[in-house]
Amino acid sequence: MARRPSDPERDDAVRRGRPVTHRQVTSFRLRRQHLAERAPQGSSLTALGDMAGAQAQVVSAARISLWARVHALTPDEVDAAIFPARTIVRAACMRHTLHLVPSTEVAMFVRGATKRAERDVQWMLNKGAGEEELDRVLSAVLEVLDRPLSRTELVESAASLLGLPRTKSADGWWGNTRELPSIQVGPIACPANYLLSLASGRGIICYADYRGGEPTFVRAD
Repeated sequence: MARRPSDPERDDAVRRGRPVTHRQVTSFRLRRQHLAERAPQGSSLTALGDMAGAQAQVVSAARISLWARVHALTPDEVDAAIFPARTIVRAACMRHTLHLVPSTEVAMFVRGATKRAERDVQWMLNKGAGEEELDRVLSAVLEVLDRPLSRTELVESAASLLGLPRTKSADGWWGNTRELPSIQVGPIACPANYLLSLASGRGIICYADYRGGEPTFVRAD
């Protein structure tokens, strides 16, 4: 493609840019986030996409975040969209924390945040886990998640598929010291939370429904 001839006046204008005030930036962000004016009733998916997901480590906080942006939205509507409708997905995205995102865009959000998982994979390798063994375990985790499984069921199903004995280890998340079912990968015992984190670098995993008050997990496909 031929280059456009240089225009010093135009190039100088591009370098200087158009003046934008702090008030204009704030106004743009408020409108874009649907905080200056709520989006119409029934447009929660549009709002979720525009706000690049609602932080959902605590689901009630995500409900409030959406309620502030969508007219007449109720908590029941949000819950129904997550399950059984599955138009909204709860998955680990930015900063590897849980967000609500439109299900049609979950691949973009999750796959765009895989560096954290790959860093964890590298940590495992540095600690003595064999690469082939780790690949086998992660492939098994993704294979058994073709249906919703609780954390305990995930470990049991993957260990059974691999022909490995189950072990126990301290969870370690948020200072938790409970001993949980784990799979031994080289010198490291991996509980379900860590398996899910590692596997998210190889596939897309999201929350499914709750069973007896306990979350289940499933491949996004």
